[in-house]
Amino acid sequence: MSHRFPNTKETINAGYELIKKELIKRKIDIEIEFAAEYYYDEYFVDLINKKELLTFGDNYVLFEFSYTSKPFMLQETVHQIIEAGYKPILAHPERYTYYDKESDYTALKAMGLNLQINLNSTQGFYGKKVKKAVDKIVNLGIVDFIGSDIHSQRYMDSYYKSLQCNYYLEIFKKNKIKNNYL
Repeated sequence: MSHRFPNTKETINAGYELIKKELIKRKIDIEIEFAAEYYYDEYFVDLINKKELLTFGDNYVLFEFSYTSKPFMLQETVHQIIEAGYKPILAHPERYTYYDKESDYTALKAMGLNLQINLNSTQGFYGKKVKKAVDKIVNLGIVDFIGSDIHSQRYMDSYYKSLQCNYYLEIFKKNKIKNNYL
């Protein structure tokens, strides 16, 4: 959300460099990368046109919508993203209140979107309606990525609990998860 979080490539890279220096200072040998989750707005569309999106893996770009208002001109924008050479990933489709039918989710896939569910959704962390939605998406076999969306210790505790659950393994049985290949 450019109006709420005025991040740029430069500000994100500066934070990344600080973290890298701190890891070296503490002698922690871990490889880290950075990208961004974009909010579907005019700023995002502008970055698509300028080809200035921060990506990960094989040129994947992660974005999200408003939880309450259906996105305007989505199919056209997804087409723009793909034409610009990016591979679009829709973050947490189970959390958008205006999508609740299997046909909604298959239509998103048909547009060319990869779908990334939040693992916490599988345990009802965001409520019963979101839990039902994520079950539909998983059972359709159209999950491409699994995300965490961790914002605090409470989210982390739920995420850890989700990893211990058998449902986590079911996701891999029913879907071709791409996280392993990044």
